[in-house]
Amino acid sequence: MKHIINGISFKSDKSLQEYAKNILYSNRIPTCLIEDEFDFMIDYFLKNHIEFQQKKGCGIAQVWRIKEPNYGKFRAFQIERIDGSRTDISYILSNIKKKNLESEFKSALRKVIEPQVHTFKTNAFEKTQSLICPLSNELVYYQNSHVDHFEPTFNELVNQFISKYDIIDYSKYIAASTDNQTFYELSCSDIASKFFDFHQKYANLRILSPKGNLSIAKRSL
Repeated sequence: MKHIINGISFKSDKSLQEYAKNILYSNRIPTCLIEDEFDFMIDYFLKNHIEFQQKKGCGIAQVWRIKEPNYGKFRAFQIERIDGSRTDISYILSNIKKKNLESEFKSALRKVIEPQVHTFKTNAFEKTQSLICPLSNELVYYQNSHVDHFEPTFNELVNQFISKYDIIDYSKYIAASTDNQTFYELSCSDIASKFFDFHQKYANLRILSPKGNLSIAKRSL
């Protein structure tokens, strides 16, 4: 067996993660895990989460099911320590088993350009309540619209930036994670400023529908 968690065997990461997800959605929110569910998730995090000791801190009193703080339509686990402090903790194995510094760096760069994306979206709907998605031909409104990078894509833009400034060691630029930090952040204000300007100069943005962004645009990459 690939995993044994709290005495239960799993043949794959997928089956293990699905079991944890079922625990997350097995009761209303916010509620605490009890008995076997609590024991299972503690063992799950202990054996799989690379930052579990930091998350654990002075000790765990409760594990909560909560509404995911950024988007609201999903759920998340939250640890409550014995001193009363709380922090989020992910159960997604691809995110917690090992650090992906390149992915964290790119995520931090997305955080840097959020003001530009917000301004673009606001300006796009300044004189109209709806737009036509150029990929799906659907009518899209401010509330359900997505902002997409194209020609270049966001990844292409970031790779150009990395090449231009010869960035090799991502760890030098990523801020240490803290409790309840839901986005990665840069520790280097100079790199943040450079990318803000680089993005402003070279990025092409467009408004898409959810289907256009999450389905059609991805198929064309």
